[in-house]
Amino acid sequence: MASWWQYVQRHLDKHGWNQSDLSRHAKINRSIISRWSEGSDPEVKTVRKVAKAFGRPMPEVLIASGLVSRDELNVGDIAVSPLDELTDGELLAGLGRRMKAYRGD
Repeated sequence: MASWWQYVQRHLDKHGWNQSDLSRHAKINRSIISRWSEGSDPEVKTVRKVAKAFGRPMPEVLIASGLVSRDELNVGDIAVSPLDELTDGELLAGLGRRMKAYRGD
């Protein structure tokens, strides 16, 4: 699974936002967002605000944050990273891995 920061960055890119934009939309201090980019874990209260700002379902964001697992939520296969939300680089990297596996590289 992708890290919390990768999830946040993917949605920043999707919305065309930077860290300051997320800070404003989610009403959280920019320094918290900066700490996430350095690997800090989020708290439930900030995850809730991020979910609302990005317009994402709370179970998805909780799972992406690592605060709970799919099993803990008893949700089975919830789509955390649909293809339309992946960056071009993530899609190309995945395609490259599949092509190598197909060719037996």
